[in-house]
Amino acid sequence: MTEDKHGMNVYMEKVRPSGYPGDFEVARMDFKYLSDDALQIKIYDAEHKRFEPIQPEITIVSKPLSQKKYRVQVDGSLIGFKVIRNSDNVTIVNTQDIGGLILSDKFLQLSATTNEPYIWVNLYGTQPFYLAVEHDGKSHGMLLLNSNAMDVVLQPTPGITYRTTGGILNFFVFLGPSPKDVVAQYTELVGRPFMPPYWSLGFHLCRFNYNTVNATRSVWKANRDAGIPFVNPGVGASEKPGTYPPYDRGVEMDIFIKNSTNQILIGQVWNTGQTVYPDFTHPNSSSYWLEMMANFHKHVPYDGAWIVSTTSFCLLIL
Repeated sequence: MTEDKHGMNVYMEKVRPSGYPGDFEVARMDFKYLSDDALQIKIYDAEHKRFEPIQPEITIVSKPLSQKKYRVQVDGSLIGFKVIRNSDNVTIVNTQDIGGLILSDKFLQLSATTNEPYIWVNLYGTQPFYLAVEHDGKSHGMLLLNSNAMDVVLQPTPGITYRTTGGILNFFVFLGPSPKDVVAQYTELVGRPFMPPYWSLGFHLCRFNYNTVNATRSVWKANRDAGIPFVNPGVGASEKPGTYPPYDRGVEMDIFIKNSTNQILIGQVWNTGQTVYPDFTHPNSSSYWLEMMANFHKHVPYDGAWIVSTTSFCLLIL
């Protein structure tokens, strides 16, 4: 273990097999003090380079430290670490007292006690980030920067367990202390949303719980009478071949997500038929969307498009 004013490096050797193939023989934990209120914790294979996500592009710039709000505690006799807030000596992240650290080729797991039951997570998105509000109102947040398939499980301890199928464990801890401060520190790292143009703040209609068919019809009629269009273009897969270009062109360009048998994955969203899912990482994906949006614009000259439900969520997998 070595430490200086910029951070700490810790090496861990495998003591016993985890039960998963490809255990890391030697793992390394790097603690990088990014600023007075932000800390990076990187856990990876010390002997072999592993995949790290290239998106979002994160530029990690360390700031001069004047009065660091945290300290890191590592015990050579225990696996893991603690992150402690200096102002009140509260441990906000503790991986030493809960166990369960697994570092292998296709399965990585880390658990931590969080010292507070109130954790707020995201909705409609894939952002492995939590914001915790403690009993006295102080807040902190933690991000796992990993793009592999993963589970994030909240426990009544209170605690949290991260499981991922590859890559490395690259955490960022934000000290707040207010929820607003945590979000500001988080978005400083991953990028802030741009200011929406004025015209995009126009007619939006998206809600549940209309309760009755008549209430829904009333809302629909009011929008029609006011000349407000309602568009919800899913990529339907129930139409006859040659009748629905968004589906036909997607098949031709091979941009739809496949299942384990290399067939197009069929699911269901809000339509009554079948739905397929474009793969946003496919090389042809940008060309597909450009073509579809250009064709749509020829018929409906829209000003902008709302990207909604950009997750792997679906109601039914057939």
